[in-house]
Amino acid sequence: MTTTDPEALADRVQDGDLRIHELEEHTDADTAAEARRLFVERETGTDLSTTGDYAFPAEQADSAVENMIGAAQIPMGVVGPVDVSGSAANGEHYLPMATTEGALLASVNRGLSVIRSADGADARVTKNGMTRAPVFRVEGVAEAAETVEWVDDNVDALREAAESTTSHGELLAVDTY
Repeated sequence: MTTTDPEALADRVQDGDLRIHELEEHTDADTAAEARRLFVERETGTDLSTTGDYAFPAEQADSAVENMIGAAQIPMGVVGPVDVSGSAANGEHYLPMATTEGALLASVNRGLSVIRSADGADARVTKNGMTRAPVFRVEGVAEAAETVEWVDDNVDALREAAESTTSHGELLAVDTY
């Protein structure tokens, strides 16, 4: 059953007839996001109307987020210009930065002034990857050493376990600290 009524879909989620992650099976991505917002608003008493004001089709976010309800606005400023010589960018560039950290852009601009006075920057990507940092809680240094030894002895088992949870990633290395 396909519907374009977010209220009706939110009712079905609230009644337990639909699970929140099943909404796209019954409507388009934008309507599903609106229905989720309505459901969460009802459950929490929170106004989520501003999260529904986004400037891209919700289906474009499918690979980036599950159970989408909208998007958040983050203040954005600009720093620069800075002269860059790199494999992905060459020339003078202004750099947009989104942050909620006060004085960050002023600090970055001070750093860029040093780069400008040194005739720009050369940039290259030398390593591209993603890291995860699981933490083991131990009683002390002796148990920590035992845990490090166990991890080092079980990298293949850890690799198999990690890779069983995704079709996109692979465990390339384990560095213990």
